[in-house]
Amino acid sequence: MNDATDITEDFGTLYHPKSALVFYEAKGTEKSMYVEHFDMDRGGNPINAHPLSVKEANVLAKSLQTDEEKSQAFLKPKGILPTNVLHINPSNDKGTVLWYTKAQQRQLYFVDGLGITNGKAQVPAMLWIANKSSLTVFALASDRRPTEKTPLHY
Repeated sequence: MNDATDITEDFGTLYHPKSALVFYEAKGTEKSMYVEHFDMDRGGNPINAHPLSVKEANVLAKSLQTDEEKSQAFLKPKGILPTNVLHINPSNDKGTVLWYTKAQQRQLYFVDGLGITNGKAQVPAMLWIANKSSLTVFALASDRRPTEKTPLHY
């Protein structure tokens, strides 16, 4: 039975080693460091060892800064915000966004244990408050854009 099927397409993105860094530390009271850069051959084996150049170090620093910026890019919009977004607080630790939606008919789905049939239903206008870890929703009495004085309903 030789039904060998190539399943590598199911793996998603495959990454191939391009280079490696080896950090050396001197023993003793003065802990000096030395970094060596290796290129990789087609088989993924390290070749061409050489001291990490300033240019290579700058490329590495830029890629690390990009990752740091991505982690801090929470709620930093790129472009014009929709009119239903009321407020954005992009701070890293307490970032929140506040928006509203008008009353509408929506398809609703329920877990089996509730005994509620999936289907379309009218939902009221709602005010949504979200951060990295939670979502809070309140009902609104009308479709008008809410203000600070608009009463909220559970």
